Amino acid sequence: MKILKKIRDIIGAILLLTTAITVGSIITHYLTGYFFEHYKTNLSEITIQIINTFVTFLLLMLAGGTFGRVFHHPKQMRMVKEIMQAIRSISRGEFNVSVDFEKVRNAFGGEIGQIIDGFNNMALNLNQMENMRQEFISNVSHEIQSPLTSIKGFAKVLQNEELPLEERKQYLNIIEFESTRLSKLSDNLLKLTSLESQNQPIEKNRFSLNSQLMYSLLSCEPQIVEKNINMHVNLSKIDVIGDEALLNQVWMNLITNSIKFTPNDGDIFINAKQENDKVIIKVQDTGIGISDEEQMHIFERFYKADKSRDRTTVGNGLGLSIVKKIVEMHNGIVYVESELGQGSLFIVELPTAVE
Repeated sequence: MKILKKIRDIIGAILLLTTAITVGSIITHYLTGYFFEHYKTNLSEITIQIINTFVTFLLLMLAGGTFGRVFHHPKQMRMVKEIMQAIRSISRGEFNVSVDFEKVRNAFGGEIGQIIDGFNNMALNLNQMENMRQEFISNVSHEIQSPLTSIKGFAKVLQNEELPLEERKQYLNIIEFESTRLSKLSDNLLKLTSLESQNQPIEKNRFSLNSQLMYSLLSCEPQIVEKNINMHVNLSKIDVIGDEALLNQVWMNLITNSIKFTPNDGDIFINAKQENDKVIIKVQDTGIGISDEEQMHIFERFYKADKSRDRTTVGNGLGLSIVKKIVEMHNGIVYVESELGQGSLFIVELPTAVE
């Protein structure tokens, strides 16, 4: 039935076009004939034929435009206006728009409907990106404003010449601490932006994973000694292929986080082993733990599970986002297992040969 309908439509269109050209040619012939005869224009036969052809097509275009405006389906006209309005909204940066897919398909047919479906998906993705951008700006502004307010306030207090030396040192330490927070925030933002834009060059080499983990632990030794943390390390001899510098950031972030949230005289367990086609690295602590709800957001940018410690730790909620991005760049996964008051276990799984 569909094939017969298409054949019928094609034949109808051919007949309509033939009739229109014939009628247009007759009208043009009489009009131009009257003009040439009235003004005694001395033109060659070929020139007259060209003029007649041009005028015929001009009349057909004018007629087609006129009839299209008069008899155009009102549903199609309404849908065209709705589509144009949606396009104008997107051009103004308003991405929370959509066009009714079913109405478009009923008015124009399946092909146009598919285009509009793609348009709606594009608008939805743009809207999500815009919301993420606004949330990112809001979070960055908040993170920057907090240390800046402290620095400004304590710098103003330090202008008091009668301030005791002990208080002056205390305020200077706070200013130094907040400056470190700003510096770390700037550094992490640059790292995360570079990783997400894929501008960070990846230099893959074969290296010893167990040696890298030991080096990371040695780098954190001052913090470990300061809190008298008991380290339990069990590392198998493992070689991996990957970006040594980037993966080092993963271990440093995970280990420093464990130290940060583990109380004095607590325990931290570091394990690395190879199982079949993957390498499993575990960093476990006996710290404060993470609730089930917080575990769902722990790898999001600027998310802080322990908001009460914002003023006592140099953190900005970007470290685990960087960890997740680097691990994914190496075709691996990272996840957490934790209970409140029972500590946290972060697990990284990498392919044995990261290519």
